[in-house]
Amino acid sequence: MNRTLNLIGIGKCDAHAAASIKVGDHLMWNYGYITRVVDVQPKGNSMITVTEVSLGWQGKDEATTTTTRDMTRARSVVKVVKVSEPWARWSVQETFAENA
Repeated sequence: MNRTLNLIGIGKCDAHAAASIKVGDHLMWNYGYITRVVDVQPKGNSMITVTEVSLGWQGKDEATTTTTRDMTRARSVVKVVKVSEPWARWSVQETFAENA
């Protein structure tokens, strides 16, 4: 099953289940706000606790703020990767093969 998520200010993006989040992943939120995952801990059978470092709007800020989010394993999240083109700093990751 392909998932899509409509991020405010960005549009439709491929999404992944939060259960697939790993340390080092970059997540995009509404308005292009980007965070880097620094820790993932299970919280019961259906929840995880994700600790993130803020990279700010489109990843342009210094990593200064650390936050923690509790989310269900089924929650949809958007993963992004950094790209080298100066006009496109971040790119939404393609849907994983097992979700296709």
